[in-house]
Amino acid sequence: VNFDFKETVFSVYPNPVVDVINFSQAVNSVEIFNLQGVKMFQQKATVTTVKIPSEINTGVYIVKAMLLDGSSVTKRIMFNK
Repeated sequence: VNFDFKETVFSVYPNPVVDVINFSQAVNSVEIFNLQGVKMFQQKATVTTVKIPSEINTGVYIVKAMLLDGSSVTKRIMFNK
């Protein structure tokens, strides 16, 4: 069994998201993909929060965050606009 400790200590909240995603620690970049794998949003900046653009509609998305140590974490989130 392969267990990634980062997945358990890194969190994205709230879920469902209304207009802002918060991260439990700073990230270097954030990408948001729809379930078909299409990139809907990208931000390259060291942040702990991201404002969701109005183009992203209600639904389930995948958030990929690049952590400061160079590793990445993906989380499934629900947008509820």
